[in-house]
Amino acid sequence: MNEQAWKEQAGLEPCPFCEQPLTIGGGVNPYGRCDTKGCWMNASRISVAIDDPKMVAIWNTRHLVQQAIAAERGEVENARDILSGLSSYLGAGLGDDATTLKQFDERIRWGIDHIGSVYRNRAAQVVEECSKRPRTTWGEVKRAIMDDTTLPTAASTDHEATIAQLRDRVAGLEEIPSHIAEQVLSMGRAEWGATSEKTSAEHLADFENTLRLTRENFNLEDIPVQMHGLYLEGAETILCHTGTSPNSGANAQALVGAWNWLYDQCKARALLTQNEVG
Repeated sequence: MNEQAWKEQAGLEPCPFCEQPLTIGGGVNPYGRCDTKGCWMNASRISVAIDDPKMVAIWNTRHLVQQAIAAERGEVENARDILSGLSSYLGAGLGDDATTLKQFDERIRWGIDHIGSVYRNRAAQVVEECSKRPRTTWGEVKRAIMDDTTLPTAASTDHEATIAQLRDRVAGLEEIPSHIAEQVLSMGRAEWGATSEKTSAEHLADFENTLRLTRENFNLEDIPVQMHGLYLEGAETILCHTGTSPNSGANAQALVGAWNWLYDQCKARALLTQNEVG
C-alpha cells in the first residue's frame, strides 16, 4: 500500500505543530512522522503506528487539541484588538503587544471614568447657569443638559476627531497639575476608615509613632518640618492632616481639589433647589 493510501485509510491528521502532512514509512510496519525541518516533532523523532487504530485516534486527538488551542489564541488576539480599539476611542491610547489585558482593563476604566467626570462637570456648570435664572424648573435644567453641545457625542463617526475634541475640553475643564496626577495614581484609590476608640493621650501616642515611621521610611532627621493637611478656606480649622513626608503636600493638594469640586456640585444643586422652591 502506498503512502497516500495509508493516509486515507488511517485518516491521519497533519502534524499538530507545523500543520504539515506526515511522511509514511516502515514498510510492513507503517508509521507516520514529521519530516519538516525546524518542527519540534521532527527534532523529537516521534512517530505514530498508523496500522493501530488506537494510536491513530490518540494522534488525531492531539491535533484537535492543538487546533482548539490555536482557535482560542485567535479569539484572545481578536479580543485584544477590540480592547485596544475601545481604549483608543476612550482616549486612553491603543497600547501594543506588551500591553496586558489587566492594563487594558485599567485604561478603559480610566477612560470611562474620565469622560463621565467631564460630562458631570459640564452638567454641573449648566445647572449653575440655569440656577441664576429665577424660577427655573428641573425639567428645563434637564433639557438644557441634553441640548448642550459643548462636548462631542459618543455617536460621532469620526472617533479620532471626537477624542481630540474631548481632550481639548478636558484640558479646559480640569487642569490637574502633572505632579498631583502622578501622586494620586501612584497611591491608588482611597477609602474611609477610623481607629478604635482611644483617649486623647493614646491617639497622640499613635500619631507620634506615625511621625517616627515617616522619618524612618524617608530617612528624615527629627528637625522642624511642615505638617500638611486640609483646612477650611480662610481659616485654621483642620479637616484632616496628610503628614510630614515629601508626598504629604501633593496628597493635601489633591484632597483640596476633590473637596472643592464636591462643594461646587453641592452649591449648584442647592441654588437650583432654592430657585425651584422660590
